[in-house]
Amino acid sequence: MSWIAIAGKTLEFRGQLIQPRSFQDWADKQLQQNIEEIAREETNLFFKRRAAKKSLWNELELAANQPALRAALRKLATDYFTTLRKVAGIFDPSSYVFDSKTYVIPRFLVNPCHRGILETALSRSNEFQRLRGGPSLQSYFYDEFIRQLDEALIDMKPATNNPVKLDDSTWYVVGTDRNYKWSIEDEDWDGHFFVHRTTVDLTKRGNRSGRAPKIDDAITKLNEQMGILSIEEKRSFALPWIEKRNDLIEREKVANVHPLAV
Repeated sequence: MSWIAIAGKTLEFRGQLIQPRSFQDWADKQLQQNIEEIAREETNLFFKRRAAKKSLWNELELAANQPALRAALRKLATDYFTTLRKVAGIFDPSSYVFDSKTYVIPRFLVNPCHRGILETALSRSNEFQRLRGGPSLQSYFYDEFIRQLDEALIDMKPATNNPVKLDDSTWYVVGTDRNYKWSIEDEDWDGHFFVHRTTVDLTKRGNRSGRAPKIDDAITKLNEQMGILSIEEKRSFALPWIEKRNDLIEREKVANVHPLAV
C-alpha cells in the first residue's frame, strides 16, 4: 500500500508507513555497515541481518508516527501540487493570464525541488534526525516519499477531460508522459507533465468541453516538437530550467525562462 492517498483531486499522506519492496533492496545494497552495527546489538545471531533491517524499519515507522512529524508529512504531501505550481511559474510568473497556454514541465524540475523542501522540513525533526540509519536512511526516505507522490499524481490520470487543479490557482495538470527521455546528465527523472494555464475554471464540465480541443491540439504539437529535439537541443532548454529550479530550492526570487509551450 502506498504512503500517499488520492483524496478527490488532492494528495494526502495516509498517516502510516507500509514497508515497500524498495526498502529491502536499499537495505541490502546501501546500508551494510549500519546493518552490521545494529545487528551486533541483537541477541539472535542467526537472524541478525533480518533483525537489523526490521529494527531500522520499525524505528523509521515509529518516527513517522510521532504527531509533529506526521503532521509535517501530511502538509508535505498536500504541498506537492504547490511545488508543481511554483515550478510552472518559472516559465510564466505573471499574475495576469493574457491567453491560455500549455506547458511542458519536466519531472526533473518538480521532484528534486520538492525533495529539497522535504529535506529542509525534516531537518527540523529530532525524531527523524536521530534515526540510527543516519543520512543514508534519511536519503532513502526522501527519495521514496517523492517517488510515491509522483506516482500518485500519475495515477490520478490527468487529462483534458480530467484536469488536476494545482491549489487555488490558474494552473491545471492536463497530461503526463513518464517515458520521454530527456537524457540530461546527473538528472534522474525522465518524463514530464503537461500543465495548462487559464482563467477559465476547468473544474466545470462545460468549460472543459469547450477548451479540450485546443488543449489536445497543443499537447499534440508539443509532442511533435519534442520528438525531433536532439540531445543538444534538449540540453539547451533544460540547463537554464535546472538553474532556476536550483534557485527555487534555495528560495531565491526566480525570473522567468524560455518555455516549451503552445
